[in-house]
Amino acid sequence: MTMHKCIQCKRVMTGRSDKKFCDDGCRNSYHNRRYGRKTMSIKQVNSILRKNRRILQVFIPGKEVIQVPKRSLESKGFDFRFFTGMEQKGKKTLMYCYDVGYTIAEDGLCEMARNMTFK
Repeated sequence: MTMHKCIQCKRVMTGRSDKKFCDDGCRNSYHNRRYGRKTMSIKQVNSILRKNRRILQVFIPGKEVIQVPKRSLESKGFDFRFFTGMEQKGKKTLMYCYDVGYTIAEDGLCEMARNMTFK
């Protein structure tokens, strides 16, 4: 058996020659530190998208198309910069947040529908 150091805590350990960590805690700490920053922006964007979808679902009781003032969505914390898809239908630009689609009209109203039932 060879003696070498844990790459996280630098403690001397014994065991297999290809062993890198002294225990699961060190292994988890190492990988969280190494990969945590890379996935942080993805987690933040996903959090905003989920929040946007929850806000849209509050306003849509069924499958019909409804209109809501844009400022009502903004007051609930909706962030119009984040959406999962975009589509041009005639003169309308539809944005989607997962299964809920919405358009923003010039008069400040947002038209929205579940399951993309726009005409």
